[in-house]
Amino acid sequence: MRRAGPAIGIALATLASACGGGAGGAPVAAPAYLDPTVFEARSEGSGAFGVWTLDGRGRPAYDYTLDQSTDDRALWANSRGRARRTHWHLVGNDRVNALATNDGTVEVVDGRRTTEYWNRVDEGSGNYGGGFGYLVDGARVACTHWADRPLDAPLDRRFEIGGFTKRARFDRWEVVERTRAPFGTDAVLLREIAITNRGDDARDVQWVEFWDWNLHGIQATPFAAGPLLDATEASRAAFNGSFRLRSAYDEGNAALRVEASLAPGVAAPPRDQPADRNYYPAPLFLASLDAAPFAHDADQAAFFGDGGRARPEAIVKGRGSTDVADLDARGGPAVLALRVPVMLAPGETKRIRFLFGRPDDVAEIPAL
Repeated sequence: MRRAGPAIGIALATLASACGGGAGGAPVAAPAYLDPTVFEARSEGSGAFGVWTLDGRGRPAYDYTLDQSTDDRALWANSRGRARRTHWHLVGNDRVNALATNDGTVEVVDGRRTTEYWNRVDEGSGNYGGGFGYLVDGARVACTHWADRPLDAPLDRRFEIGGFTKRARFDRWEVVERTRAPFGTDAVLLREIAITNRGDDARDVQWVEFWDWNLHGIQATPFAAGPLLDATEASRAAFNGSFRLRSAYDEGNAALRVEASLAPGVAAPPRDQPADRNYYPAPLFLASLDAAPFAHDADQAAFFGDGGRARPEAIVKGRGSTDVADLDARGGPAVLALRVPVMLAPGETKRIRFLFGRPDDVAEIPAL
């Protein structure tokens, strides 16, 4: 056995001093930079898209400041050679992963039976994902999707540890949206919306919480790159034709549910048998945890109408609730939207919360 050389002896002596020994054996406090729970605000490594910062709890966060719609530094090419401007951040728990994007949308992926999107973005078929909303002040409808935000209105985006925060300001209003996945195995996302009236008089407004329904399974395939991926994605999307959709509103839990059931004639393996596709998707819920909704929307076509994503016709024209019944699920033709009233005095801030996901039973929503 070799004896410890001088360098090792010096290192051990230094370690002993750091661990115990000042005068009289009093412990010596470690330097702050060695504390794994303490972070310094530093901008090194921020890159072109924004700047590193600290959130309200002193944890690292990234303020995304780039206007990806006009700045070509956002461009990148995917495996199909298509130019993309979408950048994302992952939020999740032991059950779900959520992709929060610079567009202000959130897509959720669940792996319980197969890897499956709940609300995949496909703008060509009118599926916009969700995780954004609308503030309605009289005839003014302000959307918190990046592409549809009010002209010249600031919309801050912050990617955080365990969360995604947006802050929008327009006219007299400030809206802060935070999306996070609660710790544990609950297949849900929690949305917290804080609305502040910066004006001099009271206002009665509406908040419309929006999520899409567009299941998209990621089945194993021998080829999933380049031009071959188009056929693969088309096959995955076509699987929604195996289902019929219906919606229901539970007034007691203030929850809208959209459920997919097998269409007549579809051959499916037994529920307890392995399969490469999910023939038994759980219902999706959207629940209001604070304010009682005065209307809900489940029919995508009726909700958007001719107004599109920026000014949905159901909101602009103040139409009543819509549901779907025995609707072909191809193209993801359902949405989950809740319209809630918000009354604000001058300078007042009100917070409302929503739960989106797949709780095992609607009765679990109050506990969650």
